[in-house]
Amino acid sequence: MKRLSKAIWLLVVCAAAVLGWLIIQATVSGSQVFETQAGSGAPALQTNKTPSPLNLSKEGDGRITFLILGRGGANHPGGTLTDSIQLFSIDPVNKSAAMLSLPRDMLVKLPGGSYSKINAVYSYAEQHKKGSGAQASADAISNLLDLPIHYYVDVDFQGFKDVVDAIGGVDINVKQGFTDSSFPDDKMQGYAPFTVKAGAQHMNGALALKYARSRHGSGGEGSDFARSRRQQEIIKAARDKVLTAGVLVNPVKLTNLMQAVGAHLRTSVLPGNLDALRKLMGGVALDGLKTNVIDNSADLNLLVDGSSDSQFGYHLIPKLGQSNYLDIQRYAHTIFAEPYLVKEAPAVELVDASGSKKGVAEVAKTLKAYGYNVLPEIGTASTQKTSQLLDLSGGSKPYSVALLGKRFGLTASKGAKGESLADIRLVLGSTDGTAAQNKKPTQSATASPR
Repeated sequence: MKRLSKAIWLLVVCAAAVLGWLIIQATVSGSQVFETQAGSGAPALQTNKTPSPLNLSKEGDGRITFLILGRGGANHPGGTLTDSIQLFSIDPVNKSAAMLSLPRDMLVKLPGGSYSKINAVYSYAEQHKKGSGAQASADAISNLLDLPIHYYVDVDFQGFKDVVDAIGGVDINVKQGFTDSSFPDDKMQGYAPFTVKAGAQHMNGALALKYARSRHGSGGEGSDFARSRRQQEIIKAARDKVLTAGVLVNPVKLTNLMQAVGAHLRTSVLPGNLDALRKLMGGVALDGLKTNVIDNSADLNLLVDGSSDSQFGYHLIPKLGQSNYLDIQRYAHTIFAEPYLVKEAPAVELVDASGSKKGVAEVAKTLKAYGYNVLPEIGTASTQKTSQLLDLSGGSKPYSVALLGKRFGLTASKGAKGESLADIRLVLGSTDGTAAQNKKPTQSATASPR
């Protein structure tokens, strides 16, 4: 029973971004939830040694990041459209966790060059190849955020309701009551209005699903952004219920959870990775889980476009250009900081050898967001085409040096620190100084974190 409890606790942690540490719990005894298709899932994880700096493909790959997708499912109109899109990420080095909600109406670029709302990527992929939707969504979001995504969890509405009911409902302190008179009925042919009052509310699975899905509520609750916030409220409430109701050690409640998940959940987490994930997650500060939402606030530079001549209808695009998600990427990396950059805290000195002060300033802004400690003074040098990377740390910042090298396609040389305050000196030539802020590493964005 002790070994079972440990494995179940791992699964509870994995599912935090869906239903507060509980949906994947049932996968210990329900092998049907594990994907077995060729190419799905990450390689077996290694926990007996720290990964080599060269094994990290880009900033964020030292984390363990899950994409959590919620959708209608079988017999539901639009059942392959992802209604809820969440990222849950663990920093196993510095023992922290964070969660980020993405709006379903944001445009993303597909591999063929066309564009789609982010919630339709799953559906397009399923039409081409059944069973490929979740991985296609993970790939699109990884490219969008410039962030590795290592696993996905795919759950439908029925699974959501059944799990909430299996734990006896959730308790939500509703800050803003609302009425949604346009909530769709089960057949998506009419409306099923409902009202949620402000204050403490006990919700069963059906009401919790409505609370999580509503997009047309009154009183400022009628938006994707408000909905993302409510979804995170349910996540936390479910987590609290699981931890306080003794679900983890109650065989009856545990069995109910396993039965509730059944065929309503799929994940690329492989059975062979469960014990390794448990070890990597040990000691993570779960109570300090940070929750964030991508919205149309000024600093994210997203533009709401609801023009009638648009093929996408209501959607969100970057103000900087249809495929320029640099501000979103910077924001995501402030939330999901690379663990080894946090640990090493590298002091980086930038030297402008490009002749483009604006370009170098943009590079500095990006590197700061990605977790590098960029020194305020930017040096200057004679203009040169190529860039250079110098390790002034005496080898004490190996991850930072390796990740910078991969970002800019450079091999580091050893340099003398002298009186410099920097651990690393990056000399930006004319090629990188004018365009490096959009430069991406060439390594795979879906490599295993271990």
